[in-house]
Amino acid sequence: MNKIILITLVLFVNSTTLHAQNSKNFSRLYNAALQDERLRAYDQAALKFEALLQAYPQNNAYYQGLKRNLLRLDKYPELLAVVKKRLSVFSDVAGNSDLGLALYKMGRTEDARAQWQKTEALFPHNAAVYIQIANGFLSLGLPNEAIDTYKRGRKEINDASIFAVELASIFSNQGEKAKATEEYLNYYKKSPRQIRWIETQILSFLNSSDSLRVLDEINKFIRDQKTPDLPVLQLYANSLKNMNQMQEALRILNQIEIHAQKNGKNYRTGQYLYQFGQEAFRQKAYDPALQAYRMLLHDWPDSRFANDAAFKTAFIYSQQKKYNESLGMLEKFLERNPSHFEANYLKGMILLNELHEPAQATDVFEPLYKNGRTHDLKRKAALALGDAYLQKGEFSSSEKWYQRALQTTDPGQILSKNQVYYKLAEVHFVNKKYALAKQTFSQLKPGASSVNITNDLINDALEFSFLIDDNLADSTGVLAHYADYKKHRFQNKLSDAESELQEIATNFSSAALAPVALVELISLFIEQGKDAQAETALRLFPEKFQQSELVDEVYFMLAELLIKTERAAEAKEYLNKILIEYPYSTFLEETRARLRKISPAEL
Repeated sequence: MNKIILITLVLFVNSTTLHAQNSKNFSRLYNAALQDERLRAYDQAALKFEALLQAYPQNNAYYQGLKRNLLRLDKYPELLAVVKKRLSVFSDVAGNSDLGLALYKMGRTEDARAQWQKTEALFPHNAAVYIQIANGFLSLGLPNEAIDTYKRGRKEINDASIFAVELASIFSNQGEKAKATEEYLNYYKKSPRQIRWIETQILSFLNSSDSLRVLDEINKFIRDQKTPDLPVLQLYANSLKNMNQMQEALRILNQIEIHAQKNGKNYRTGQYLYQFGQEAFRQKAYDPALQAYRMLLHDWPDSRFANDAAFKTAFIYSQQKKYNESLGMLEKFLERNPSHFEANYLKGMILLNELHEPAQATDVFEPLYKNGRTHDLKRKAALALGDAYLQKGEFSSSEKWYQRALQTTDPGQILSKNQVYYKLAEVHFVNKKYALAKQTFSQLKPGASSVNITNDLINDALEFSFLIDDNLADSTGVLAHYADYKKHRFQNKLSDAESELQEIATNFSSAALAPVALVELISLFIEQGKDAQAETALRLFPEKFQQSELVDEVYFMLAELLIKTERAAEAKEYLNKILIEYPYSTFLEETRARLRKISPAEL
């Protein structure tokens, strides 16, 4: 039946050649063969390719299509016949190499090897020969023979860099990452413009057990160069960084800076250290970023990148809670850039939130508001001024600045408006204007952007409103004490804030506000380092307020305190208690994460 189909196809093809050269029917039949192949109808595809090849025996696409499908069908005698027929028409690299493949597939391994040797002898200086034969070995699962083939090719062609990518791929697949690295660097000698692609390949090896040998190969390549090769030095620095060898990476980068400055007039001094710092900064890897920026500032102070490096250094110090160092850097930076908004803003926020110097902070923020060029900048400064006057205890001024922040907020900036409304409501609350506080809380609206933050603010506003409602009957008692606590808290008068919460815990223990006040008192204890008092209150809480919705939060706080004081086994009990007894707790994810972090050594 297949012979009948084949004869029909051949007649069809040949008839079309009589009518027109390059007939569309050839293209249709070829596409039909490819479609059969995609549908895994390999026998039908083979028949179509065979018909096409009989009409055009020199067409390589038809030959390759027939070969592919015969291999898939394990029809090796038929493949051998096709290859021999091709070789009878003309002798080329592909045909001679495929003859060896067909013989090997039929179990005639010695004949196959003899044929491949003959092929190499016929085309000793043709790179395609070695690629064809090596690919044949790879398809047979013989990578070592493929490697030997490529090495023979190098010798015959007298080119030590040829087949580097092919060899690198084989070595990599065998897990020999160091040898693969050597070959990629070999390839770099011929194709230096491919350094970024080469770097990507080599960096991917640094998670393997061969990583130290990979570094050695790069270092060896560098040592063998007569003059410094800057792209490879940068590859080495990036490899060291990926291996977390930051000091050595920075030392290499500084070498690059020195060599690069000597090499070109258009060189941008400090760019390599700056790029290293920027990448680490974006990843919030602040320690290596800081090292890079500091080296740049020390060794290349006149670099065009030094200005931004100085500001980023100040920012990193603030994140590391080195506030005096941050302010010192900012002072120097602002001498050169007095109008830099973000630097002034950072300075003001450190003075306000970390050093609790609201008067100095207002001196920073007021010019920012006055000179702010956009609504966003003015809103940011006004909001900060509201916070500063709140900390000073000047509540009317605080309210004024929050109102200005609201005026400079565009209608579509829902999150920003919500943040201002929340702060305004808190000011009304500490002024004991409870109805106005509730009304202001109700101004918060859901928004499309920053959904989680917006929803959290709305939830907090609802909880605060419920707290007011639940305790409004005693507005001059428990609610007034809580408002005074908030006022002292805003002013950073922690002792006075603690006294107000103690008053609620002692004299208003049956009030709806009491469990909330006790949790905030515990937080205040922890903030002040009064761990013993915090632990006592935490253990007392579940007995005193069994029905409170805050018990799961208290268990989590107690577990954190126990871990801090090296009692991880007991902490684990409380964390498991949350999982079992409070399956809908808002602390579930944090609880699971904390359990995962407790190491066996801590238990």
